[in-house]
Amino acid sequence: ARDLTERYVNDWIRIQQADPDLSSPYFRPEFTQAVAAVRRDVQVAVLEEHGETIGLFPFQRRRRTAHPVGGRLSDFHGVIARPGESWTAEDLLRGCGLSSWEFHHLPASQSAFAGFIRQTEGSPYLDLSGGYDAYRRALEKGHREGIAQTQRKRRKLERETGEVRFEIGGQFEAFFLCH
Repeated sequence: ARDLTERYVNDWIRIQQADPDLSSPYFRPEFTQAVAAVRRDVQVAVLEEHGETIGLFPFQRRRRTAHPVGGRLSDFHGVIARPGESWTAEDLLRGCGLSSWEFHHLPASQSAFAGFIRQTEGSPYLDLSGGYDAYRRALEKGHREGIAQTQRKRRKLERETGEVRFEIGGQFEAFFLCH
């Protein structure tokens, strides 16, 4: 993952933007590269057909088992592949020298893994269509203690490290910044 060429990064972005099911920032190459900057076990398999990139599969390798990049911190993971491309989970894992992939938040559209899914349920999301203030008011109605705890943790973090702010930069990038 640390050695992805500009070509593969551009292919990745192009493929990801072509599929709304891959719109999560966890499917961005920058996320994988950020994790790879601090971990040595992050790899990216490139799926090619006739010399053309048709997909990429970022994962963390632990022996012959793949795990999502970022582990349990990753809310979404899977193969970033052009819509309509045909590939199998077995061929993907074999090509990567893996015997298994342990996943927990796979988009339902990744049908190549359908036979390996134990359980399905809705994924967490934030509905900000009415703006953040409306979202927060709705959240406070049912989760007042969780909000208060988060605010206490933020104040403590600011006392220890300085200002913390949330910035949205670009279509899929969001960062918490500590100064």
